[in-house]
Amino acid sequence: DGLPLRALVRLHSGSGGQVDKCLVLSCLANLSFLGLSEDICRNADIPRLVLKSLLDCEQDESVVVYAMPCAYNLSGEFSMLAELCAESQIPSILKRISENRTPQ
Repeated sequence: DGLPLRALVRLHSGSGGQVDKCLVLSCLANLSFLGLSEDICRNADIPRLVLKSLLDCEQDESVVVYAMPCAYNLSGEFSMLAELCAESQIPSILKRISENRTPQ
C-alpha cells in the first residue's frame, strides 16, 4: 500500500534534521539496490525528494554521499530520470561533485 514509503517521505521532510534526511536516502538507495526501484518510484514524491536532496548538496555537502547513490540507483526509472533531466542545475551540481570527489 506504499505506507512505508510515505513514512520515509514524511521523515525526510520533517524537522528531524540532516540525520533523518541521510537515513531516508540511505534506505532508498539500499531498497533500490535490492531491486525495488520501480516500486519506490511509483510514489511520485520520491523522485522529487531525491532531486531536492541533490540540489541541497550545494548548501550541505555531507548529503552528497547519500543523495548520489540514491539518484544513481533510481535513475533507471522514468520518473526519476525525468526529474533529473528537467532540472537545469543538475549538470553543474554533478560536475562540482565529481571535481570535489576526484582522488588526489
